[in-house]
Amino acid sequence: MVTEDPLAVVHYEGKWTWYRSEVDYWVLDSRRWVDAFIREGYDVGPDPYGDRFGIEIVDDKNFGSFLAKMDPFKVKIDEVAAELWEAYRRNTSSWWDVAHLFPQIWLDADLKVLRSVYGDGVELEKYVPPGWRGLYIDFLSASGDSLPEAMQYWKKGKVNLLEHFKGRV
Repeated sequence: MVTEDPLAVVHYEGKWTWYRSEVDYWVLDSRRWVDAFIREGYDVGPDPYGDRFGIEIVDDKNFGSFLAKMDPFKVKIDEVAAELWEAYRRNTSSWWDVAHLFPQIWLDADLKVLRSVYGDGVELEKYVPPGWRGLYIDFLSASGDSLPEAMQYWKKGKVNLLEHFKGRV
């Protein structure tokens, strides 16, 4: 079980930005998600989109303004990387001690693709706006559909901390 908010990497207008926030912010098509709750008989309250700045659907038309509102959730990836490498130096033995230091969401707004390895609740890949693709895929290590090497801060030389920690539950 993930104990911290997921780490998300966003590619937008050619720039890479990192965020840590509640996963609900990354449900791009909240209208479909809320409708699913209503179909199941849940009460969603009078303002089901209020928790996400009142934005029902995040898409290419409002993505920039959405990110501006997400500004308080930005993280410095150098600090996350330093914490991960420090855990390695301390001989941290469990994946669960470092899992929160790896991205679980990759949102490429330039290509209109959301990739997720988030497995603790909402299936983000099911709730993307029309014209976007949602994928549940291991973008951390998948060949052909992985983050660019420059973004893979868990690799230095021949050391790959994802591989190092992955099997250590």
